[in-house]
Amino acid sequence: MAASDESIKMRVVQQLYWDSRVDGSKINVTVHDGAVTLAGAASSFLERKAAFEDAWAIRGVLSVDNQIQVTAAPAAPVRTDSEIQANVEKILEWNPILDASQIKVSVSSSIVVLEGVVDSTWKKLYAEDLAAMVSGVFRVTNNVAVVPGKSVVDEGIAKDIVEALERSSAVDARSIGVKVENGLVTLTGTVPHWGAKTAAFFTALHTNGVIHVDDRLTVKRP
Repeated sequence: MAASDESIKMRVVQQLYWDSRVDGSKINVTVHDGAVTLAGAASSFLERKAAFEDAWAIRGVLSVDNQIQVTAAPAAPVRTDSEIQANVEKILEWNPILDASQIKVSVSSSIVVLEGVVDSTWKKLYAEDLAAMVSGVFRVTNNVAVVPGKSVVDEGIAKDIVEALERSSAVDARSIGVKVENGLVTLTGTVPHWGAKTAAFFTALHTNGVIHVDDRLTVKRP
């Protein structure tokens, strides 16, 4: 039996209040035909992202529109753009996985812009996550380019993704279409829940040679 919009809303709200990363009292939830809309305020970019993940984790949710605005908490210290930039640069530099010398950081009105190059797509998203954890950041615009360290043909990338999907217990590889063009991966098809959608996305994301993943997978209506 399909979950009603009211029951989905109730579970999303419960999930937001459960999550210690999120102040559920400041987030409004509406649901229409399984499509969830989040509105309200968050004190950090990381909290906004956590709320989005919480909503997607609920059974019956078909899509999530995250309209939450990041606003500084009243008691939080005000960070200048130069302070935010210095802190983002430090957290990138301190991380051994990234070559911080290849990533340029700029900040305007508490919005961080990342530019430069990395050799894999997951490193691009990892740099964004690190920047999002810095106090005072309202949003991160990630313009980092992905330039693989070695040439990989599209057919090989697609083959690696499909084989990895077939090995995964979280997805049914037969229900997922994989197209690769110049390192740009497009995933299509229908999956039973958000967990399978996420698993397929990260499978493609972590594959060598992938420059970008366009996730067009849809969650099947119960």
